[in-house]
Order: sequence, then structure tokens, then C-alpha cells
Amino acid sequence: MLAPLEMDASLGLAEADAPRAARVWQSGRYGEGELFNSERFRRDAPPQGGGFASARAYGAFLSCLLAGGDAGGRALLAEETVDEMLAPQFGPLPGGVGGVGEWPDICWGLGFDVRGHREPHWSGTALSERAASHFGASGTLAWLDRERGLGLVVLANRGDVRPAGWREPWAELGAAVTAAAAAA
Repeated sequence: MLAPLEMDASLGLAEADAPRAARVWQSGRYGEGELFNSERFRRDAPPQGGGFASARAYGAFLSCLLAGGDAGGRALLAEETVDEMLAPQFGPLPGGVGGVGEWPDICWGLGFDVRGHREPHWSGTALSERAASHFGASGTLAWLDRERGLGLVVLANRGDVRPAGWREPWAELGAAVTAAAAAA
């Protein structure tokens, strides 16, 4: 996926690329007082959040998923694979996202949260129930809504892990993006 999409991305971050990465200015949950992109975090490359990419690279990945696995006129993933990635695989199950919130029913795709009918949700109410998202504790967010043909990537270096910290601004941004797309 990385090479065919010409993605400037990696799982983990090589020492030579470290100067290009934004420093996270808020303590994360990776260790006691340890920042999410500390040297150990970059070296360990945890699969749930150790990816490093530019906004353009992340956007290329979401565009490929929005196109059912196609990129530049060639199939990189079978459409059935994309459908499975973005469909609920686990759930609805009761549970939550540590430090963000608890819900009676959460659905998870493969690497993505599936919005479902949860309220409140960081993607807001403007996206369809089938929208998929992934967020990071440093304030980053990505979502795609295949029903609306929209995707969004927001990269940040300062998050707020309190339950209401990012949720409202992200929901407002999602509403603004979907409204602008509908008006275009």
C-alpha cells in the first residue's frame, strides 16, 4: 500500500526521520509522563497508534478506501476487502475508549471505529452510521464516509484526553466539512 500510493508513511519512525515529526506537547498514556512520540514509542511502533505519515499520505490512503480499493486506475485492494475493513467486525459491544467515553454499543471494523448510532461521537451527527474513523491521543483524527464520498485527515500535536476535550471540536469540524461538501 505504501509504495503504490506513494505514501510517506511508516510503522515506527526511523531516527533519520525524527526531525520531520511534530513533537507531541501533551503527555500520553504510553508511559508514566512519557510523550506519545517519545524515542521508545517511535522505536516500539505499537500497531494501534505507532504509524507516522504526512497528511497527504494519510489522505491518499483514505482516498483509496473511498474508491473501493482503487488508486490511480488500478486496484490495490479488492472492494470486498475494503467493505470488510470498514464494516463492524466486533460489536455492537458495551465498552469504551479509555479516557474518552463509555457507550452501551460500540462497533469496530478492522483498524477503524465504526460510528454506528452512538451519541455523543467525535465524528458528530453529520456522518452516516457506516462512517469509519480513527483518532489519536495527540489530537489527530481521520474519518471516511463512503455513503457521502468524504474523508478528512487532521494532524495535530496537542490533544486533550478528557472526554469532552476533542469530541466537540471534531464533531463541529465534521459538520462543517459535510455542509461545505453538500453546498458545493
